[in-house]
Amino acid sequence: MSTSVSYALSTQLYTSKVSVIHLIGKTERKIMHRRINITLPDETIELIDQVIEKGDSPEERLRQRSRFINEAVQYYIAEKALVNLREQLKEGAIQRAERDLGLVEEWFDLEEELWHKNET
Repeated sequence: MSTSVSYALSTQLYTSKVSVIHLIGKTERKIMHRRINITLPDETIELIDQVIEKGDSPEERLRQRSRFINEAVQYYIAEKALVNLREQLKEGAIQRAERDLGLVEEWFDLEEELWHKNET
C-alpha cells in the first residue's frame, strides 16, 4: 500500500446521534455523537487495526476504530491536562518559595524555643 494514500474513516459530516447510557443506581446520561470525516496515514490505520477487536463487518470495524480513536483522544487530553496542572503547581511553588522561606525564618527561633521548653 502506498504511504501517500489516506483513508477516510467516515463519509458523512456532522451527522449527530444520541445514545442514552443507563447506569446502575445512577441517573441516565445522554451522550451526543457527531460523525466527522478525518483522514489518517495508512500506517496509523494499520496500527489501529492491530489493536482493535476484529469486527465481522466493515461497519463494525468502523465502530471499533471510532471507539479506539475516541478513547485515545480522551486519554491524550487527560494526560495533557495533568502536565499543565503539574506545570502550574510548579510555577506557583516557585513564586511562593521566597515568601515561604521568609515565614520559616521568622518563626524558626520561636519554634526552637518552644521545642526546647517542651523537652524539659
